[in-house]
Amino acid sequence: MMPYLERLTRRIRAVDSFVCVGLDPQGLPVEEVIPHNRALIEATAPYAACFKPNLAFYEQFGIPGLRALEATLAAIPDDIPVIADGKRGDMPNTAAAYARALFEVWGFDAATVNPLQGQDATEPFLAYKDRGVYVCCRTSNPGSVTFQNERLATGQTLYEYIAEEASGWGANVGLVVGATAPDELARVRALAPTTTLLVPGVGVQGGDPAQVIAAAGSKPGLVVVNASRSIASAPDQAAAARNLRDALNAVSWTPV
Repeated sequence: MMPYLERLTRRIRAVDSFVCVGLDPQGLPVEEVIPHNRALIEATAPYAACFKPNLAFYEQFGIPGLRALEATLAAIPDDIPVIADGKRGDMPNTAAAYARALFEVWGFDAATVNPLQGQDATEPFLAYKDRGVYVCCRTSNPGSVTFQNERLATGQTLYEYIAEEASGWGANVGLVVGATAPDELARVRALAPTTTLLVPGVGVQGGDPAQVIAAAGSKPGLVVVNASRSIASAPDQAAAARNLRDALNAVSWTPV
């Protein structure tokens, strides 16, 4: 299989879009998830650089939810990368089982991981050289500052240390950095200028598309910007995805 970042870059160029569409069926009964997701995928595929199901919204229903996830993945066109948002992170042998599940069984193109148990807990994911691995760095939730903005003895914040350390773990590694923290996003880009970024938090969480591109850059393959509720709950989902694409494309800044 072609390496994930190459597939992602090709898709971004093909649709001229940095938009990652979140497939997070919040508040729906399980029997409505499949038709909801199929309609959302059909409406937004022309503007989607990638799709990102958050696994929690499927796992909460048990086996019926997993069947809904299976049907959702089947509805996504083959040329659009799919990110499993599960933020997995555990002991190496457990992480290896998670990696097999996400990459071999489910067939995801990339996955989010939690780095706090160290590099060896992430290596089983990184071993899949054709897949992407997004390491949580500076997340979009308000409580993230409790740990991620704390300063270490070196003077760096924890998120700065993660950005520098994790970006050297492999060619297929990326970082998760929230749109709600544009200054921190710019700092991560300065520390990891050639590392791909997954940026959640625009739309309902309040992140500004222009600030995201100004901070993260607009080089295809180095950034995708996720929106979930603001697109899924819009009266016209296609228009919502298109408008986000246009807002991101209105700011042009490409990192060296």
